[in-house]
Amino acid sequence: MPTSSTVPATWRYTTTVSPPPASWLHAAFDDSRWKTGQGVFGNLAPPGIVMRTAWTDSPGDLWLRRTLTLPPGTYSNPAFLVCHDEDVEIYVNGVLAAKTAGYNGSYEPLQITPAALELLKPGAKVTLAVYCHQTIGGQGVDVGLASVSEH
Repeated sequence: MPTSSTVPATWRYTTTVSPPPASWLHAAFDDSRWKTGQGVFGNLAPPGIVMRTAWTDSPGDLWLRRTLTLPPGTYSNPAFLVCHDEDVEIYVNGVLAAKTAGYNGSYEPLQITPAALELLKPGAKVTLAVYCHQTIGGQGVDVGLASVSEH
């Protein structure tokens, strides 16, 4: 699942204007009334990052959801590739998969928790839920999934 830096991904989303209930991160949650937009979400993009959907309420929060079927094959050392400003949490079918705080103006790999990794099997249908919290300045978020090699 590439980041939106190469292939724009369509997500369902809502912002601080219409915050979701606590159940938003579970696969069964009905997000059909949420807006749709393509990643990368944000404003004031760092160099090399193309923002495709405006997220302008600042300070503010952004909730994203996307359901996909994982491709067949073998996954070697999977990790999320994430660009974020500021704090980000990623869930797979409601299970916390990764989180980090602060700002990152480029894509960094985030290790996936063992519980979420169990859900990321070839052919599995999963719902990714992403929460990004912003306090000041520019903001943005994008998430992809890739095999990461160690150097």
